[in-house]
Amino acid sequence: QRMRREVVIGAHPLEDGLKRLVQDRHKNLKPAARTELALQLMAKGFSQRDAHDWTRASRDTIRKAMLERKS
Repeated sequence: QRMRREVVIGAHPLEDGLKRLVQDRHKNLKPAARTELALQLMAKGFSQRDAHDWTRASRDTIRKAMLERKS
């Protein structure tokens, strides 16, 4: 709630607010779900590093999952 309000009034950029929201909610996700979220972010144009920063999924795990999807 507070983050949404801060974004709306302009106290924080929207990207920062979204990143914090994802980071707060990823704590409850299983590692496979975090990896899937990272892959979805990359499909939307995020870099591998940004997807890692947002989800805290291991970059090695993200790379491995990408390779598995391609084959």
